[in-house]
Amino acid sequence: MSVLLFTENFAPLPGGIARFLHELCVHIPCHVEVVTTVAGSNANESGYHITRVCSSSRIIRGLPTLQVWARLAAALIRHKPEVCLLGHAHDAQLALPFRLAKLFGTHYGIMAYAMEVRHLSEVSGVRGMLSDAVYRHADFVLAVSHFTRDLLEKTGVDPSKIHVLQPGVSPEFLRTPDARDTTRRELGLGGNFVLGTVARLARRKGHEVVLRSLARLVRSEPDVRYLIVGDGAERRRLQRLSEKLGISNLVRFLGHVDAAQLPGIYDAMDVFVMPSQPTENPYDVEGFGIVFLEAAARSTPSIASPVGGVPEAVVDGETGLLVPPTPEAVSDAIIRLKQDEQMRSDMGRRACDRVNAEFTWPVVAQRFANIAGLSDMR
Repeated sequence: MSVLLFTENFAPLPGGIARFLHELCVHIPCHVEVVTTVAGSNANESGYHITRVCSSSRIIRGLPTLQVWARLAAALIRHKPEVCLLGHAHDAQLALPFRLAKLFGTHYGIMAYAMEVRHLSEVSGVRGMLSDAVYRHADFVLAVSHFTRDLLEKTGVDPSKIHVLQPGVSPEFLRTPDARDTTRRELGLGGNFVLGTVARLARRKGHEVVLRSLARLVRSEPDVRYLIVGDGAERRRLQRLSEKLGISNLVRFLGHVDAAQLPGIYDAMDVFVMPSQPTENPYDVEGFGIVFLEAAARSTPSIASPVGGVPEAVVDGETGLLVPPTPEAVSDAIIRLKQDEQMRSDMGRRACDRVNAEFTWPVVAQRFANIAGLSDMR
């Protein structure tokens, strides 16, 4: 048996969706064929085969080149997969070959996150019709959270087709030896109380809220430091803001960090903090938040906000604290955890236990196999 994934968001792109799809493909218990328009090397040591297709030009706005359609159709004919998976609703224009494959007994599903689902009800024209059709004709729809499942139901997707498939953490991430002392020494953090965020530098992620929280604490808690891991359009603005607030000496912008180094970065933190916040774009919302699971896997508690699917990643009072995304609420939560080492330790332990039990990628991949009818591949 085999699975064919088509996606326009895949490794080596940064971000949770690309990571989700890559890890799922690594751990699905059968042969996986990936066709993607994301540039990169076809060489792959992760266990799946990948074909990268250029789609820089478009025949009709919103529709792919014939080359992409042809490559996808060729992969369907060559590999005769039992299951096809669309990695994103934005890939809906590629659903035609999948729908044709259904005539020969192939099942297909589609991943759903959050932002694109909220946007679905307002998409018009050819793309809107295709997006509606791809959900209507899919055999199953995979929502990354119960929050996303509710969004799908509100847009009219058949509830019987929707299955929740939350993301996971790799076993290697859990097994990597603790590197707290080494990482702190390399970053010059000493014995300071360290906050950290691992995310794209985008308004939704709440970096600004954390910076303003830190500015409120600088006099009473001068030993607090903040690590910002990731890059994005907001970097210069956030750097200027830290200077304006007089805390630039307390903040480290680390930029992109290789995946192999991330466990050590989380180890160096006392608290992971990402108070996701609403933006001017009503569709821009956190569907789940893999980074909360990564922090939990390293026994690091989180401070987050109760928006989107985040409450499914962070259990309030158990694995972290959920507070409104305001400087006042976040700074109060930081002080609470800073002053109670036992609470931090207990939350970190419970968070790690929860990930081990429910959120490893082999467990997630087996759930996918069961949903997609691949359960006999165990």
